[in-house]
Amino acid sequence: MPCFNCQEQWKPGHITEIDARTMSDGTLRVIAIITALLTRPEDSQLVIEEID
Repeated sequence: MPCFNCQEQWKPGHITEIDARTMSDGTLRVIAIITALLTRPEDSQLVIEEID
């Protein structure tokens, strides 16, 4: 089974691994939107429908 881990760092040098399967749908959606914003091609447009 694939491993879906994220890392969080609140203090320098202190990294905590988090299993993405335990995250809420809202958290995963925010991560997806941020990823889309950071990886979109330059001069492209990103449309997010019903962001609420």
